[in-house]
Amino acid sequence: MELAENRHLTTFTQLAQVAGLDEMFNGRGDFTVFAPSEAAWYTIDYELLEEAKHNPDLARRLLLFHANAGPRIKTGTITNHRVLT
Repeated sequence: MELAENRHLTTFTQLAQVAGLDEMFNGRGDFTVFAPSEAAWYTIDYELLEEAKHNPDLARRLLLFHANAGPRIKTGTITNHRVLT
């Protein structure tokens, strides 16, 4: 969460708090999170985003869509902002 805050990812940080995921994201775990930029959040429907800011279940679903459980993805597998599969 510190990195998200330092990068001014305020929507990500706010949704993590609403979803109760901020504690998990602060700790070490077997997951990787691809936090969207502020600009990316504003490409989704305004009403959906506003609802997520007050709905823990929706906020959690939106955030976990950007998470990868299991072993970390190495930076060598990411090219041009895309994960190679």
